[in-house]
Amino acid sequence: MIAILVYVVASVYNLFGTVLVWSRSHNLMVDEWIFILILLGFGSAVFSIRRWVELREENAERRKAEEALRYRGELEKLIMTISTNFIDLAPDQIDDGIRHALELISRFAAVDRSYLFLFSEDGTRMDNTHEWCARGVAPQMERLKGIRVDEALPWFASIIKRHDVIHVPRVADLPPEAQSEKKEFQLEGIQSLLIVPLVYGTSLIGFLGFDSVRAEKHWTEEIVTLLKIAGEIFTNALERKRVEEELRKSRGEAQRLARENAIVAEIGRIITSSLKIEEVYDRFAKELRSLISFDRIVIDLIHPTSKSFTIAYVAGTEIPGRGAGDVFSLSGSDNEYLIGARSGLLIQPGEESELSRLYPVLLTTYRAGFLSMMSVPLVANDQVIGGLHFRSARREAYTDSDLKLAERVGTQIAGAIANARLFSEHKQAVEALSVERQRFQALAEDAPFGMILIDSHDRFVYVNPKFKQLFGYTLRDVPDGKTWFRKVYPDPAYRHHVIAAWLQDPLQLQSMTPVSRTFTLTCRDGTEKVVSFISVHLANSEYLVTCEDVTQHRRAEMRSRRARRATIASLTACPWGSIVPRRMED
Repeated sequence: MIAILVYVVASVYNLFGTVLVWSRSHNLMVDEWIFILILLGFGSAVFSIRRWVELREENAERRKAEEALRYRGELEKLIMTISTNFIDLAPDQIDDGIRHALELISRFAAVDRSYLFLFSEDGTRMDNTHEWCARGVAPQMERLKGIRVDEALPWFASIIKRHDVIHVPRVADLPPEAQSEKKEFQLEGIQSLLIVPLVYGTSLIGFLGFDSVRAEKHWTEEIVTLLKIAGEIFTNALERKRVEEELRKSRGEAQRLARENAIVAEIGRIITSSLKIEEVYDRFAKELRSLISFDRIVIDLIHPTSKSFTIAYVAGTEIPGRGAGDVFSLSGSDNEYLIGARSGLLIQPGEESELSRLYPVLLTTYRAGFLSMMSVPLVANDQVIGGLHFRSARREAYTDSDLKLAERVGTQIAGAIANARLFSEHKQAVEALSVERQRFQALAEDAPFGMILIDSHDRFVYVNPKFKQLFGYTLRDVPDGKTWFRKVYPDPAYRHHVIAAWLQDPLQLQSMTPVSRTFTLTCRDGTEKVVSFISVHLANSEYLVTCEDVTQHRRAEMRSRRARRATIASLTACPWGSIVPRRMED
């Protein structure tokens, strides 16, 4: 501001000197040149102030852009730092790494408290496992253990279990159904909070959150993104820690996992070795038996429209009436459960009556001596397309561990079955199309009239031999409609007439109703022919046009018409010509 005032004073002073010299040379009175000086000085001051304001606004915008760019750079640098730090962390260092990362992102986002919660395996309880608090903010981690999430925080649980972000700019504005949450948040002194779910694969393992205690806060999209990325980093680190800690517990367990992974990998190789899934079922079952024991294994394919399922494959102990190709109703079956639950099922029936009440379709299997049953859904493209079923004659033959392994294998075979279906459907469609094309080509090649197939872009994609014979043009000569009209209708006026005739009823032309037109056209050798065209709009947006030479027919009609007129003229010239019938004159 001082600089601009100095600038204004200097401008006025310079103007004063200039005007003084000029006024003396023009003999102006003192009061006249002082008045001029004041006007000029005022104008200079206004201009200077306006320019200063513009420069200030430009500088503010530039600083704002530079600040945004700097903020973005710092955000990316922070993400890179956190990600890099976790790469080399040993399992026993991951907890400290998370706490340090919480501090970094909290200071960057200017929050008062950040934390990480993990759910129990069954998802019913949650524990605050990691926390960072700003100076003067009370920690809450020790009191937030073993919380029954559905009972204590039902509104919160319903959102986080959908894997949705929870952003509460103002706790006081929480809806009535969130009274329990509002009470807890206010107890912790929270005014605003932001929470993102921690998801590994499709499983919710916990959540990561920010609290603002000192003031209400609305977090930007960049901060939400930062929290999500940090959550992914923490999730992967925690999963790596969990896996590595399990490996440490027992070398035998590690060997078992390695063996399972090897078998699962081999199963994956087997089921992807052929797109004809029926060719790999036997090898799949043989390899799977070394992973999960069974006396009978069944693969069912579900038909939602008919509410039934078909046994696509079966191996092991036979059950009469339960073979490959047999079809059963979904009602009362384990497949019906798989569709609804989309998760595995263990059945260890104690009494026949119990099984009869829950899954009556399985009574035949139970009576055949199978006392343990395990089923997992086959899910592809977010749809349950079938079921993978294990049967054992031993009681309690299967555990939750077996169920998880079976679900893992089920994911593989489901993808293979879905791909095989797509391949089969595509193959059938290609074969059907090939048959239709062959049939069309056979008919077209021998057709006694010319044929043109035109695609949706007005390109000629096929002309039959009769077309070439009629007009002398090949597909190379007339690759599209524009070229065709230019060559066969050389007269511009007649060409426009022909095009207008085709386009006079566009709705009829685009319908599947045949459209007939007759025109005179010029062949490649210069001869003219009268041709009858019939155009049909096909379902795939192509046009099929037939061409028939009616030149001789037209000439015959003209000769007949001329002969009839000559006869009438001769008869009417006779003295008794008046008796010629009127219809003959017509």
